[in-house]
Amino acid sequence: MPFNIFYLMLFFVGGLVLGSFYNVCIFRIPREESIAFPASHCTSCGHTLGSADLFPVFSWLFLKGKCRYCNAKISARYPFVELLTGIVFAGAYFAFGLTLALAFHLIFASILIMVTFIDIDHRIIPDRFIIAGLVLAIGSLFLVRDVSWKEALIGGAIGGGLLLAVDLLGRLIFKKEGMGLGDVKLMLMAGLYLGTVKTIVALLAAVWIGAIAGVIILKRRKDSEDRYMPFGPFLALGSMISVLAGKMIADYYLSLF
Repeated sequence: MPFNIFYLMLFFVGGLVLGSFYNVCIFRIPREESIAFPASHCTSCGHTLGSADLFPVFSWLFLKGKCRYCNAKISARYPFVELLTGIVFAGAYFAFGLTLALAFHLIFASILIMVTFIDIDHRIIPDRFIIAGLVLAIGSLFLVRDVSWKEALIGGAIGGGLLLAVDLLGRLIFKKEGMGLGDVKLMLMAGLYLGTVKTIVALLAAVWIGAIAGVIILKRRKDSEDRYMPFGPFLALGSMISVLAGKMIADYYLSLF
């Protein structure tokens, strides 16, 4: 189906709205709270938010990043997550059009977005996201068929296996955790979804971006500050890059030889 600017904007706006819901999930799921009840409220004063407070991005801008009721500061990350989701949804539509594959990729991207910010905040990757991703990967094998069973199994083995090896080596050599098991499970799931080639691209992208970001972040942090940096967000970012452009990146790299 040819590209349509109306659908592009529709997916962007839909991403903004879902991004607002993902903010709720990111905040509540690690705390084992219901994502449905109570209604959205200020985490500082507890006041229930009205419809005017819930417009993605625009409410935050209009209120100048503060709660209407208690004037407490609202993190800029809320509109960032909304905007990020909107951009990812629009980008996915641009890359895949109105196809069944698009639906699967949007769900996969949603899982990655929520996992990223939960890992940043709590240094955990809840198993419910891994299970959801595994179900998605298996469903994709039956319905989308962009990846064969063989490619999926090899991708899962590469993604989960390499990180598990890093974890075991870290425990053996340095006597400490080399890689969180949450990261291992995340890449096992992502590998099954992405297949062999895209899993390799995802891992390489995660390592390169993580290395660059790590140097920048560690230089800015003082020696007294916590210097731990979760790797899950970089794995999620690498996986998202691979979904959108993994084949193109792999083909370009191979063309150099």
